[in-house]
Amino acid sequence: MRNIRFFVFACLFVCTGTQAQPFWEIYNTDNSELPDNWVNALAVGSNLALWVGTETGLARLQAGGWSNWTSSSSGLPDNAVRSLAVEPGSDAVWVGTFLGGVARFDGSTWEVWNSSNSPLPENFIRDIWVEHEGRVWFGTPAGLALKEGDTWTLWNTANSDLPGNNIPAVHIDPDGTPWVGTINSGIARFNGKGWENWTIANSDLVDNTILDIARDTAGNLWLATPAGGLIIMTPEADFLTFNTINSGIPDNEIARIVFDSQNRGLLGMTAAGLAQFDQSSWEVYDALSTNLPDNKVRALVYAPDSSIWVGMLEGGIARWQPVDTVSGLPNSQALSALHLFPNPLSAGHALHWRSGAAQAALSGEGLLYSEQGQCLARAWLSAAEPFHLPEGLAPGNYVFVFQSFGRILRAPLVVLAQ
Repeated sequence: MRNIRFFVFACLFVCTGTQAQPFWEIYNTDNSELPDNWVNALAVGSNLALWVGTETGLARLQAGGWSNWTSSSSGLPDNAVRSLAVEPGSDAVWVGTFLGGVARFDGSTWEVWNSSNSPLPENFIRDIWVEHEGRVWFGTPAGLALKEGDTWTLWNTANSDLPGNNIPAVHIDPDGTPWVGTINSGIARFNGKGWENWTIANSDLVDNTILDIARDTAGNLWLATPAGGLIIMTPEADFLTFNTINSGIPDNEIARIVFDSQNRGLLGMTAAGLAQFDQSSWEVYDALSTNLPDNKVRALVYAPDSSIWVGMLEGGIARWQPVDTVSGLPNSQALSALHLFPNPLSAGHALHWRSGAAQAALSGEGLLYSEQGQCLARAWLSAAEPFHLPEGLAPGNYVFVFQSFGRILRAPLVVLAQ
């Protein structure tokens, strides 16, 4: 093994960390306007809008409010949304569907490309990578497609040395080099002239199906596989494998990978919840150890506000944001005992809360304070009754306080512009 770029020897053994388990904010068809609990894709814009691709339509959660689009009420070409990507700079969303091709939605106008009105080789869009408005990549079951303005370039096994046509994962390096993960044909990189390919036959890769690709700050590629566990490919094309035998990973079936601001990898497992790898130890977050409603993770995204969103096969979506990431507010033990959601949200919306105490028996007074300690609103709350924020609150940081029979809990709250 040559020049491995991060400290790994401790992880060749079964090891787990001891961090506190997160509390997840849950959004589903029972408690929100999410159109379906079957979630296939997630994407977050710079404005913190969360785009949700479900099996029955597209949804957006922004500042505590929901918007929904279906093929019968909008230009969405198919309700089964399978991939999403937000366009840098404009926050327009690209929507890949199961049968209707791909659409670009800028908030008011829909543009649609499919195999009938464009060179797109397939209407099933498995993955999307947007470099900018004029350069967008699509992984399909019929090869790789690049759209540059009105010009299309296609790669498949018939017109190139692309090793396989079924492409669930597309990754573009900072220098513009494309990588693709295939079904049963390994991982491939385009070198400007042709495709370099790594498989079980010609390398230490242990699984020929690559469902997701993510790059860490050291330039290593993290590969999600359906049977081989986590594979890390170094810049020198060495392969490190982490599976249930040699590490603390809970399962060998991985669907998605993202990184947080500390370069920790978070893995969405097909049937075992989530696993976080900080390059020395593992943390597992699942339905047994946390309030995560479903272990079958299908989508995962890290947001600019440091929160993590999870999309599940049956459980809707869940959000976790470490409370100490809110700027300008002190850390304390009390902050971990009171959980607020949505957070951030806009003035006038309902703020939901939950305490580590027995929720059904909890009642008391909720108070909203400015950072300067001025009480701006108060209300008596029973059980999990929401606290309604006043209209006209200025954007910024606030503190929500809950008082119950001598017990005082507080948590930071961020109010967004309406």
